[in-house]
Amino acid sequence: MDINYISDTLTTKKKELLFILLLLVFFAVQFRSLLFELPYGIHEWAQSDRLALAYGYYENGMDFFKPSTLSQFSKGGITGVEFPIQAYITALIAKLLGKAYISIIFRLLDTCIIGLCLFFMYRIAATFTRHFLLAILPPLVLLLSPCFLNYTCNYMPDTVSVSILLVGMGLYLQCWLQQKPLKRHAALLLCTLATLIKTSSGIYLIGFVAYDLYRLYRNKELKKYVGYLVSVLLSIAVLIACYLYNAYLNKTYDSSLFLMTIRPISLRDAGAFLLKRFPNTWLKEYFIIPAYILIVGILVYNYRYRKQYSLPRYFFSLNQVLLAGILLMSILMGSQFLDHDYYIIPIFMPFIVLQAYRLVIVSGQWMITRQQQGGIIVAVVILLTWSYISTQQRLSWQYKRFSDDYHAGWMKQGAINLKKAAVPAGEQIIALNENAPNLAMVYFGRKGYVLKNDRWYGDFGTASSFFRDRSVQYGVCELKELVKLLKQDGSFYTYFTPLWQDGDMIIFKTKEIK
Repeated sequence: MDINYISDTLTTKKKELLFILLLLVFFAVQFRSLLFELPYGIHEWAQSDRLALAYGYYENGMDFFKPSTLSQFSKGGITGVEFPIQAYITALIAKLLGKAYISIIFRLLDTCIIGLCLFFMYRIAATFTRHFLLAILPPLVLLLSPCFLNYTCNYMPDTVSVSILLVGMGLYLQCWLQQKPLKRHAALLLCTLATLIKTSSGIYLIGFVAYDLYRLYRNKELKKYVGYLVSVLLSIAVLIACYLYNAYLNKTYDSSLFLMTIRPISLRDAGAFLLKRFPNTWLKEYFIIPAYILIVGILVYNYRYRKQYSLPRYFFSLNQVLLAGILLMSILMGSQFLDHDYYIIPIFMPFIVLQAYRLVIVSGQWMITRQQQGGIIVAVVILLTWSYISTQQRLSWQYKRFSDDYHAGWMKQGAINLKKAAVPAGEQIIALNENAPNLAMVYFGRKGYVLKNDRWYGDFGTASSFFRDRSVQYGVCELKELVKLLKQDGSFYTYFTPLWQDGDMIIFKTKEIK
């Protein structure tokens, strides 16, 4: 009997259909309930900001070059932000299906984009090997990350950017190793798009383009690819133009919602991250524990068989360039690693998946025995089951010590309760003692403001002035938060009139001060 039954019996198309089926089942089981949720959980603040971009487009005229959110702290809510193509497409579809479906559309869109990219990653890897179980390695690495999966059926740009980037990187590998020069244009386009969506992905665009141009120079082929050189220059020009335009938007409309500055890390914080924050907080969030063993195994395997690569000798300089870029980005944005798990997605994960691509390339034609094949299948099932369980735990509303910082729980019925309180449609709101600029806004479905504690310190007279200065009549607050505030200052009823109250929230209106 053939010892490589799956690899030799199934046609290429059937293998692709098998991969699609397995991926669909995994995603359907993983995200069956998440699809219908508004932003919550780890980094609900950042999630709500991205979702609010889609609401901004939907409500403010679909001008792609004036992205806005529901938060009104900037002029008209307009803000500079990395290429918001997902939010724009979401708003376009919502124009057909309705505003109520914006969150679902956004989550589904990101999931579909990432799923499609994972399929193309498999397809690219499959051109280097006839073994189905080996070709799934590059996408499998990403599926073993609770962090990556959390932001897959989501609104964040990081996972979408990296997924597109990894397809572009795979096309570059095909271009170099399979003599398919036409794919370099598509590779450049995808890597540029990925960088537009998430700037941190640019270290891989720079690394791959620099290596590609060096390769063409060494082979004395630069003159044959003048069009490609022009495309590279155009790519750089577009990236610079987008950055400058976003800076212009932020300055013109007085916005600081999305980060556009470096956040260097000190040696002290770097030590704290490596010795405490990473092992105690983020270790099991980045990848499941067995995935670290797999990653180390990939690196060791690649090093051991480094001389068997059918690659140009100077190919290994690519690794050095990318590692230098990773180090530089880690220094420039390192302080974000302390509290933001998604920063490792565009900075570190592409390098790890590149090593998986390399393993497929070097061992793609090796024989796999029946026993090895059975062992691989069992290992993959165990790994995906472990990843599923870890991700489901992370997606729960009660998750370790993280859920102590969740703020969305009391807002769940926000939009419904506003109707019950007879708050007119289109009226803005102010959320008391909330920090995330858009979290309450997406739950209550309104434009408005948040009033942070450090701007009024529980003084309801100051809060009333904040309402009047912005011509806002309606406010919302978590009920238990208001109870705490009343112990400090009992003048709430002097300035505000309650309109609706349940076990979670209170909706109120300002009184006219005579």
